[in-house]
Amino acid sequence: MRFSPSKIKSMCISKGLGLKEALKAAGISATAYYHLTHQDNILPNTLQRLANFLEVREMDLLEQDSREVWLTKKIMRDVNRIYSQNPKMDPDNIHPAGKNRKHPGAHLEVGAHH
Repeated sequence: MRFSPSKIKSMCISKGLGLKEALKAAGISATAYYHLTHQDNILPNTLQRLANFLEVREMDLLEQDSREVWLTKKIMRDVNRIYSQNPKMDPDNIHPAGKNRKHPGAHLEVGAHH
């Protein structure tokens, strides 16, 4: 699961913005964006900031894969729930526990993520 550069660029254009302008307004560096679009690792805080700025759902920014989308939605709901109960926490430090579980994302843990 990764950011979809084509979808993000299209959403920026529909708002009359260039990509660099939108990233700056959302507080995301061009370097961070490049890395996010070339990795399978998605940081919830970055995903949420960009989605909020573009006024779309987080899932609208991702390349689609039905199983992965479902799991990511579940994880994002869990991350948002945990974050709403602990607003001082860094959302990027809330991550799935146990990648080999039968249901990935079923359990989340909070910890330092370096």
